[in-house]
Amino acid sequence: RRKAALSKVAKVFNKDPDSNEWIKLGTELEVLEETPDSVALALYTAPGLDKDKLGAYLGKGPIDKYPFHHNVRLAFVKHFDFSSSDRFASALRMFLHKFRLPGEAQQIDRFMDVFSNEYYNQQGEESVFKNADAVFVLAFSTIMLNTDLHNPNIKNKKRMTRQQFIRNNQGINGGDNLPES
Repeated sequence: RRKAALSKVAKVFNKDPDSNEWIKLGTELEVLEETPDSVALALYTAPGLDKDKLGAYLGKGPIDKYPFHHNVRLAFVKHFDFSSSDRFASALRMFLHKFRLPGEAQQIDRFMDVFSNEYYNQQGEESVFKNADAVFVLAFSTIMLNTDLHNPNIKNKKRMTRQQFIRNNQGINGGDNLPES
């Protein structure tokens, strides 16, 4: 019953995420409340959501203009379990699999900010990262590397090499380097 109701909510969301019609429908169907935590859970679990539209919705900003979206973004990232992800790349891949990352740098920044804080908090003492800022820089840098590698407008000779990537990220871990593996 819940999955079917969330599927209906997803269809309305996919038509116009900026309208509140999908939230209104979700409250009528009793699968969400108009709170950031409830909306985040619905967006995390609803089948059939358009990943492009989900990324655009969650990436809205700035915070002072879109505080509800910001709080939904914060709540959304808490649904991921990064504690068992011993590899940074696996955690980032898991996070980015749920939605399509918008192309605007400020939106990417918002996503990397919530990801880096949540990843760092969940890793705890086990983390190779000294702070969430190091996670943020590596996450953003990884996104830029991916863009560089897959952009057809960049000639192969101009693509970033492994050594260039490592050099670009030297000292990001509280002044120290991250392990290479």
